[in-house]
Amino acid sequence: MNRRTLEPLFKLKVSDMKQVFKHTDNFKHQINYVITRENGGFTSEPTKSIPYEWIKSENKLIFGGRDIQVTTTPCNYGGVRYWFICGSCYEKVGVLYFTGKCWECRKCGNLVYSSQQGTKTDFWYWYFKAFNVARKIDKEFWIDGFDFLSSYLYLFPDKPKYMKWSKYNKLKKQFNEYAERGNAINGKQLDAIVSRHERK
Repeated sequence: MNRRTLEPLFKLKVSDMKQVFKHTDNFKHQINYVITRENGGFTSEPTKSIPYEWIKSENKLIFGGRDIQVTTTPCNYGGVRYWFICGSCYEKVGVLYFTGKCWECRKCGNLVYSSQQGTKTDFWYWYFKAFNVARKIDKEFWIDGFDFLSSYLYLFPDKPKYMKWSKYNKLKKQFNEYAERGNAINGKQLDAIVSRHERK
């Protein structure tokens, strides 16, 4: 079975719902998603609002009209840790994805990250790795392939005030290394295209 990329799917994390789970009565609200799509580029589409209801007495989250069971395990120093129950394998998980039939874990949905679909001979494989480094500072970071080729050294996000220079420089170095590897492949492919065109 072909594996699907998880980035375009709706994602639900336990860590984002911890405050909701503290409500003792039925609690209703909504989550706003900005639908994004990565395919050699980054596109933001209109925000999608999904309503949900937390029913504490049943440990159940009704999300977008579909039931998600919630359970807890005790923490070592008191309190509890919350988990979702996957709609397919019924295992405890911290993240669920809506795959079209239910909210399920990555394993049951046969899901992978976009970067895992590429190969090391694809320049976008390295660009996506560079994106992941930059998004540790700026979650919305994206530049296109031509920007990588021409000016990637100047486009890494500025250092946040809270971050130490040593960590920032380490991330920037890693970003540059991935960008350079992608550029080496991208440049060769562009040269090959130009050479074929000149021979015609």
